Amino acid sequence: MNLRSGQAGTRVLTIPETQGGAAGAANALYVFGRLSAIGFSPFGVDDQGNTPLDLVGITNPNERVDNSSVSQVYAILSRLAPMILEKQEVGSITAVLIEGEAQRAARVYIGDYTANMTRAGSGSGAGSRLAAMFIQTGPNEFIVCGSGDAQIAFSSDKPGPPIVGIQSIDEEVFENGAWSPRRRMNGDENSQGQSLRLSATDLAQGRVYRVRLYRYR
Repeated sequence: MNLRSGQAGTRVLTIPETQGGAAGAANALYVFGRLSAIGFSPFGVDDQGNTPLDLVGITNPNERVDNSSVSQVYAILSRLAPMILEKQEVGSITAVLIEGEAQRAARVYIGDYTANMTRAGSGSGAGSRLAAMFIQTGPNEFIVCGSGDAQIAFSSDKPGPPIVGIQSIDEEVFENGAWSPRRRMNGDENSQGQSLRLSATDLAQGRVYRVRLYRYR
């Protein structure tokens, strides 16, 4: 997947051959969000899951890659591409990655906030790779998309009230050429205004979340 062509004199990152599958989908979110990549291409991404991993030197040669997660994350990234490119230029986009079994949590700074991500649910697996991308659309507003089961809470070390709460979370899907709200997440769905829950099914359903934060004492 390519978001744009590099301009003369501009230092750019493109990854021409890498791992696919669910790990590849998480990596794609991370490299576009955190590393400002312009291209990402898993090996055999067009092979409908028939590429043996040993051809790229990855783990068990008897396994085969299911690239459905990659195609799903590509669909979301393509729809977000204009916003991603704009925010890469001004530093208003980032991503967080949780890698192997030993890692249970990770955090990243975005705007005046810190996003703290932990593993959640039984579907992600103890050693699976998870990622979330954050696109800042306002001082207290973010578009969030993820790969895997995770829970995200927000905090801040900037001057102001010390506690960060979630004002609203709107699930959005791409319909008729634009992102449209579908559901507002309330109550147990946002832990009474304390966290955003990402699901492993979000990619397949084409979901992103618009999160609005506020601070209080």
